[in-house]
Amino acid sequence: MKRLLTLALTTMAGTLAITGAVRAADADDILATGGIYGGPSQAAAVCYVYNPGSRMALPPSQTCALDAVATNQAYSCTISAERAGTLRGNLDMRTSTGAVLANSNLVATSGSKEHDDK
Repeated sequence: MKRLLTLALTTMAGTLAITGAVRAADADDILATGGIYGGPSQAAAVCYVYNPGSRMALPPSQTCALDAVATNQAYSCTISAERAGTLRGNLDMRTSTGAVLANSNLVATSGSKEHDDK
C-alpha cells in the first residue's frame, strides 16, 4: 500500500502542496500551524519539516521544505503522513531578504491519531 507525505501551505486563496509516495499501512496523522501573518513586508511563506526519528515517510535526519511567494495575507502549514507526530517543523513568514517576521511551530491536530490514541 502507498501512503503520501503531504506538506501544504494554505491561504484564503488556495493551497500549494508537495507529496511523496511511501509504504505505509496506517491512516495519516496531521500536524499543522495556525494562520500567521508577518505584515505587509512579508514576501515568502516557508514551511520546514524535519524527521529526527529512524523511520517515517521522510527519510531519517532529512528536511523537507515548501515555500511560496507571500502576499499580504495570513498563511498556515499542514503536514499529513503516517506517524507525522514524530516529525518536527515550523512555518516562517519572511521578508524579501530572508529575515523572519513571524513563525509558528507545527503541532498535532485534534483529529490526528496521536491524540485519538490517548
